[in-house]
Amino acid sequence: MEDKELFALFCECFPDTQKEALLILDFAERCGRIHKRYIEGELACMVCTAPISDFGLEAEYIFACGVKPKHRGKGLFKKTLCEVIGEGCAMLIPEREELYSMYERLGFAPIYCIEAFFGGDGSGFRDCGRDELKKAYEAAAIYPKISENMLDYTANAFLSYGGSIVTDGNAAVFMQDGRATEILASDEQRMLAAAEKCKSAYLPCGLAQTLDEMGTEYKKIKLAAVKNLPDRKAEAIYINNLFN
Repeated sequence: MEDKELFALFCECFPDTQKEALLILDFAERCGRIHKRYIEGELACMVCTAPISDFGLEAEYIFACGVKPKHRGKGLFKKTLCEVIGEGCAMLIPEREELYSMYERLGFAPIYCIEAFFGGDGSGFRDCGRDELKKAYEAAAIYPKISENMLDYTANAFLSYGGSIVTDGNAAVFMQDGRATEILASDEQRMLAAAEKCKSAYLPCGLAQTLDEMGTEYKKIKLAAVKNLPDRKAEAIYINNLFN
C-alpha cells in the first residue's frame, strides 16, 4: 500500500487487522474509487465506492467511509458523500443498526430482507470452486450484478474473514457460523433447498408467503440503504456479503 496516509486513516477508523485493511483498500483501488478530503494538507475523510450495474441502471456501492477522529462532528462525511453521489443512484450497508437513521437524514431509504430459521446442521454441502461460484452467480436471480473481478475480490474477502463458500450442487452459499448470508441460485426452489440445510438464511422478502406456508419462523431485517433508486427496482434487490 503506497498511500501510507490513507492506510493510517483506515486503521484509525476500523477495527480490521492490517492484512484486512490492505485487502479492502486494494479492492477499492482496483475495482472502484477512493474519494479523499483534506484539511490544511491533512487527509481528513475518505469515501470508497465501487460501480455496480444491471437492468440498465448504473449505481455506486459505498463502503469503507471514515473521518479522522479529530475532524469528526464537522459535517465532513455528509459533504463528501453528497458530492460523490450527486443525483445518482447509490446503495450501502450500514455497519450498525443505529446508523440507518443518519443515512435516512441524507436521503437513503432502508431495504429489507428476511432471516429465516431452519435449524439445519450444514450437511449436504461441499466446498464451492471458483468456476462453480462464477456459474452460480451468473445464473442467480439477484440484483444488481457486479463484475467478475469484483466477485473474485469479494469472495476472497469473505473467506479471509472466516466464512466459507459451499455448494449443494444447485446453489452456491456464503456461510458463516451455520448461517447462510448469501444464496446464489437460479430459482426460489433451489434457494430454499439450500437454505433448509442451514441454521438460518438471509432470503428475499418475496419468500415470506412461502415460509408462512412451510411454517418456518423468520424475521424481517434491514439489509441495505439506497438513494435515488426507482421504486420498481427496490423489490428486486438482494444484496449482502457480495458487497460488504
